[in-house]
Amino acid sequence: MGPKYKVVQFYNIIFPITSFLKIFFVFYLYSQKKSDEIMKDLIRNERLSSIFFIEIAEILNQEIFYSESKNKFLVTLIRICMSPDMNLIKGYVSIYPFLDKKTLEFIRFQSRFYRKLLSKRLRYRVKKIPKLDFYASV
Repeated sequence: MGPKYKVVQFYNIIFPITSFLKIFFVFYLYSQKKSDEIMKDLIRNERLSSIFFIEIAEILNQEIFYSESKNKFLVTLIRICMSPDMNLIKGYVSIYPFLDKKTLEFIRFQSRFYRKLLSKRLRYRVKKIPKLDFYASV
Protein backbone atom coordinates (compact mmCIF):
# COMPACT_ATOMS: atom_id res chain seq x y z
CA MET A 1 0.00 0.00 0.00
CA GLY A 2 2.92 2.28 0.63
CA PRO A 3 4.41 2.23 -2.87
CA LYS A 4 1.06 3.11 -4.54
CA TYR A 5 0.83 6.23 -2.41
CA LYS A 6 4.30 7.34 -3.51
CA VAL A 7 3.47 6.72 -7.15
CA VAL A 8 0.28 8.78 -6.84
CA GLN A 9 2.21 11.53 -5.09
CA PHE A 10 4.81 11.49 -7.84
CA TYR A 11 2.06 11.56 -10.51
CA ASN A 12 0.44 14.60 -8.87
CA ILE A 13 3.74 16.44 -9.07
CA ILE A 14 4.62 15.36 -12.61
CA PHE A 15 1.16 15.74 -14.19
CA PRO A 16 1.05 19.58 -14.05
CA ILE A 17 4.55 19.73 -15.55
CA THR A 18 3.66 17.38 -18.40
CA SER A 19 0.41 19.21 -19.12
CA PHE A 20 2.35 22.48 -19.21
CA LEU A 21 4.84 20.91 -21.63
CA LYS A 22 2.02 19.62 -23.82
CA ILE A 23 0.46 23.07 -23.96
CA PHE A 24 3.85 24.65 -24.63
CA PHE A 25 4.60 22.25 -27.50
CA VAL A 26 1.15 22.79 -29.00
CA PHE A 27 1.71 26.56 -29.03
CA TYR A 28 5.25 26.08 -30.32
CA LEU A 29 4.08 23.88 -33.18
CA TYR A 30 1.25 26.32 -33.95
CA SER A 31 3.70 29.22 -34.10
CA GLN A 32 6.05 27.18 -36.30
CA LYS A 33 3.17 26.39 -38.61
CA LYS A 34 2.34 30.08 -38.92
CA SER A 35 5.95 31.00 -39.67
CA ASP A 36 6.16 28.19 -42.22
CA GLU A 37 3.01 29.49 -43.91
CA ILE A 38 4.49 32.98 -43.94
CA MET A 39 7.69 31.66 -45.51
CA LYS A 40 5.68 29.76 -48.12
CA ASP A 41 3.79 32.96 -48.94
CA LEU A 42 7.04 34.91 -49.28
CA ILE A 43 8.57 32.26 -51.52
CA ARG A 44 5.40 32.12 -53.62
CA ASN A 45 5.33 35.91 -53.88
CA GLU A 46 8.96 35.99 -55.05
CA ARG A 47 8.37 33.23 -57.57
CA LEU A 48 5.31 34.99 -58.99
CA SER A 49 7.09 38.34 -59.10
CA SER A 50 9.95 36.81 -61.11
CA ILE A 51 7.42 35.30 -63.55
CA PHE A 52 5.63 38.65 -63.83
CA PHE A 53 8.94 40.48 -64.31
CA ILE A 54 9.96 38.32 -67.27
CA GLU A 55 6.56 38.46 -68.96
CA ILE A 56 6.01 42.20 -68.45
CA ALA A 57 9.50 42.96 -69.81
CA GLU A 58 8.79 40.90 -72.93
CA ILE A 59 5.40 42.54 -73.43
CA LEU A 60 6.85 46.05 -73.07
CA ASN A 61 9.67 45.35 -75.53
CA GLN A 62 7.36 43.79 -78.12
CA GLU A 63 4.66 46.43 -77.92
CA ILE A 64 7.04 49.39 -77.93
CA PHE A 65 9.25 47.91 -80.68
CA TYR A 66 6.34 47.15 -83.00
CA SER A 67 4.45 50.37 -82.29
CA GLU A 68 3.80 52.68 -85.22
CA SER A 69 5.34 55.75 -83.60
CA LYS A 70 8.26 57.29 -85.47
CA ASN A 71 10.21 57.90 -82.30
CA LYS A 72 12.03 54.70 -81.51
CA PHE A 73 13.18 54.27 -77.96
CA LEU A 74 14.25 51.49 -75.67
CA VAL A 75 12.16 50.71 -72.60
CA THR A 76 13.78 48.61 -69.89
CA LEU A 77 11.91 47.20 -66.94
CA ILE A 78 14.23 47.77 -63.99
CA ARG A 79 12.28 46.13 -61.18
CA ILE A 80 8.78 45.35 -60.01
CA CYS A 81 7.21 45.50 -56.58
CA MET A 82 4.21 43.30 -55.96
CA SER A 83 1.83 43.99 -53.09
CA PRO A 84 1.50 41.19 -50.50
CA ASP A 85 -2.14 40.59 -51.41
CA MET A 86 -1.13 40.41 -55.11
CA ASN A 87 -3.55 43.11 -56.26
CA LEU A 88 -1.01 45.59 -57.61
CA ILE A 89 2.32 45.51 -59.40
CA LYS A 90 4.45 48.64 -59.51
CA GLY A 91 6.84 48.49 -62.42
CA TYR A 92 9.85 50.80 -62.61
CA VAL A 93 10.99 51.50 -66.17
CA SER A 94 13.91 53.32 -67.68
CA ILE A 95 13.60 54.87 -71.12
CA TYR A 96 16.56 55.35 -73.46
CA PRO A 97 17.83 57.74 -74.95
CA PHE A 98 15.99 60.14 -72.63
CA LEU A 99 13.10 60.04 -70.19
CA ASP A 100 10.09 61.50 -71.91
CA LYS A 101 6.93 62.18 -69.92
CA LYS A 102 4.75 61.49 -72.96
CA THR A 103 6.29 58.06 -73.33
CA LEU A 104 5.72 57.27 -69.67
CA GLU A 105 2.13 58.50 -69.93
CA PHE A 106 1.66 56.29 -73.00
CA ILE A 107 2.95 53.26 -71.08
CA ARG A 108 0.67 54.08 -68.14
CA PHE A 109 -2.27 54.54 -70.50
CA GLN A 110 -1.61 51.14 -72.09
CA SER A 111 -1.33 49.34 -68.71
CA ARG A 112 -4.82 47.83 -69.08
CA PHE A 113 -3.88 46.45 -72.47
CA TYR A 114 -0.63 45.06 -71.03
CA ARG A 115 -2.61 43.44 -68.24
CA LYS A 116 -4.86 41.78 -70.81
CA LEU A 117 -1.83 40.46 -72.71
CA LEU A 118 -0.35 39.25 -69.44
CA SER A 119 -3.54 37.38 -68.59
CA LYS A 120 -3.46 35.67 -71.99
CA ARG A 121 0.13 34.57 -71.44
CA LEU A 122 -0.29 33.41 -67.84
CA ARG A 123 -3.87 32.17 -67.81
CA TYR A 124 -2.95 28.60 -66.86
CA ARG A 125 -0.25 29.50 -64.33
CA VAL A 126 -1.80 32.37 -62.34
CA LYS A 127 -5.40 32.71 -61.23
CA LYS A 128 -5.56 36.44 -60.67
CA ILE A 129 -3.62 38.98 -62.70
CA PRO A 130 -2.81 42.10 -60.65
CA LYS A 131 -3.24 45.67 -61.83
CA LEU A 132 -0.18 47.25 -63.42
CA ASP A 133 1.19 50.67 -62.58
CA PHE A 134 4.39 52.07 -64.09
CA TYR A 135 6.82 54.63 -62.69
CA ALA A 136 10.02 56.19 -63.99
CA SER A 137 13.19 54.78 -62.50
CA VAL A 138 15.71 57.41 -61.51
